[in-house]
Amino acid sequence: MIKAPQDFWAGLLFVAAGLFVLIAGRDYPVGTASRMAIGYFPNVLGWALCVIGGLIAIRALMVHGASAPRFALRPLLPLVAVAAFGCLLQPAGLVVATIALIVVSNFGSDRFRPLDALGLTLVLVPFNWIVFVWALGLPLPVFPWT
Repeated sequence: MIKAPQDFWAGLLFVAAGLFVLIAGRDYPVGTASRMAIGYFPNVLGWALCVIGGLIAIRALMVHGASAPRFALRPLLPLVAVAAFGCLLQPAGLVVATIALIVVSNFGSDRFRPLDALGLTLVLVPFNWIVFVWALGLPLPVFPWT
């Protein structure tokens, strides 16, 4: 019987993240502690996440704790917004990708106000262009036709 559902699910989430890191980095050479290769840190991080998550999940079976809150999708929208930005950057350009990032992430809030999103857009779009395209010279398309 699970006595602390919130801790149990958090522990399983840690284990899942650790397994993802271990699987994603399985083809990298690891090396040794004195001669670390590119896969050393992901390997250590993946195992650490699995061990810590396993310990948290096991502890949740023995110690009473908070119940798990109801799952909500709305708080995940900022993560979706970042993914949308990454997917839209090359085909649609920096302006469209930034607008999508702002609008989608603002829907993740329970206090979404269109004027706030518009103001943020009017500040961030020129800021992104100035910093990333003009100042740093990154070869990012600004508009879909560029």
